[in-house]
Amino acid sequence: MQITAIPRQPQVWRDPRAIALLIAASLTTMANATISPAPPDSSAC
Repeated sequence: MQITAIPRQPQVWRDPRAIALLIAASLTTMANATISPAPPDSSAC
């Protein structure tokens, strides 16, 4: 039986571009939730 070594994949968290993209996406999502909250109930009119 032959054992082959599997090459390690680079971890995504070591890539600064991936970290920057994740932070930017998170901040955009949180800003949109803060600026435009859920619409009010239609029964309140």
